[in-house]
Amino acid sequence: MIGRPSSISYLINFIRKFSKSTLITKKKYGDVTAIPTTAFFYGMKSNEEILVNIGQGKTIIIRLLYVGEADESGNRVVYFRLNGQNVLLRLPIRKQV
Repeated sequence: MIGRPSSISYLINFIRKFSKSTLITKKKYGDVTAIPTTAFFYGMKSNEEILVNIGQGKTIIIRLLYVGEADESGNRVVYFRLNGQNVLLRLPIRKQV
């Protein structure tokens, strides 16, 4: 990492690898470290665009277009643009803790 001593980088990586919540998240969702922190923790705002680096020289562009209201089956329609292509997903509503 640029501008950080290697000992701090090691400590950060150590904590990430062995943190219980990180392990649970990784098991459930895979590697989410490429997702910007604010988008991961707080979600995206309408018309917000993020860049997600999925590999060396591979970046995808995601723009949230619209999040619909919940339907009678407990799903929500989410429209977004992925690398210029419009995508529609029906997602179950998460229960608040």
